[in-house]
Amino acid sequence: MITARPARRLIGGVAFAALAAGLLLAPAPNGADEAQARPQHLKFFAQKYEDVLGKDAIKKGRCDICHEKTQPKDKKIRNPYGAALAKVVKENEKDQEAFTKALESIESEKSCNGETFGKRIKEKKELPAEGCDPLPPTGQPLVPVPDANN
Repeated sequence: MITARPARRLIGGVAFAALAAGLLLAPAPNGADEAQARPQHLKFFAQKYEDVLGKDAIKKGRCDICHEKTQPKDKKIRNPYGAALAKVVKENEKDQEAFTKALESIESEKSCNGETFGKRIKEKKELPAEGCDPLPPTGQPLVPVPDANN
């Protein structure tokens, strides 16, 4: 006589395996794939400008060198320096020479205060977009949020 106990174990095992496979193959929840760190970009920037800016300034600036620090969850919002760099460099550029050339190519572009990025870095010894207003993905200035008191 066959008992139900082995059949239940088999069905339970199959159900568990199906659940585990479903969890492994399920798409990531929204937002889970948004942050795609590019540590090589920071490394290449540091190697190019560390002598001028100093290790501490670059370490403190980190992602904010190119991305807007007031919008930390949305890395598509770049500051003016990041927007200029995004126009000339591949998104996930891993070649140091190509990235360094891209950095050099935007040194002559104007920052938010009219000075070039290169001048801000080399003469003022500050991050290239320090004090600039953020730019959304389109490159157009962000529309300020209306003040509730007005």
